[in-house]
Amino acid sequence: MHRQYASERRATSVPTLLLTGAIDPITPPPFARLVAAKMGSRAQLVEFPYVGHDIEESTPCGASLVTQFIRYPEAPLDMACVAEVLPVAFR
Repeated sequence: MHRQYASERRATSVPTLLLTGAIDPITPPPFARLVAAKMGSRAQLVEFPYVGHDIEESTPCGASLVTQFIRYPEAPLDMACVAEVLPVAFR
């Protein structure tokens, strides 16, 4: 299904933010990369090495990036916080 959906995507002139986590079972990084590539240069893709789905809900960094993007969709994101996100601690 992901590949079918990705094949339907087209380039866009609208700034678009895509967030993906290395352990995201819903939008895994390879799928997010494929969609971002199809969307073109207006798509900004941010990959989190230790996060699953709902990045903006599960990390302050994700929420910060979404806020930055909403405020200034044309500006490059300050993604320094991505490197500070710690691995998930499974109990």
